[in-house]
Amino acid sequence: NLSTVAGQKALSNRIRVAVHKVCGGTTARQSLGEMQDYQTCTNRASQNALASLDKATKARLAVNF
Repeated sequence: NLSTVAGQKALSNRIRVAVHKVCGGTTARQSLGEMQDYQTCTNRASQNALASLDKATKARLAVNF
């Protein structure tokens, strides 16, 4: 239920977990290039996920994401 703060936080968390999985996660032993690739991937994946939401949902999540 995205009309509640709890629902909005749950969706934000689901997006973060999915982005982390899609982008391969992070490890303590990553090179600088790998860290940059991961950051680029997470930025793009997050943007794509948010782009798929309607405007009202985006506005609600902007506070929690």
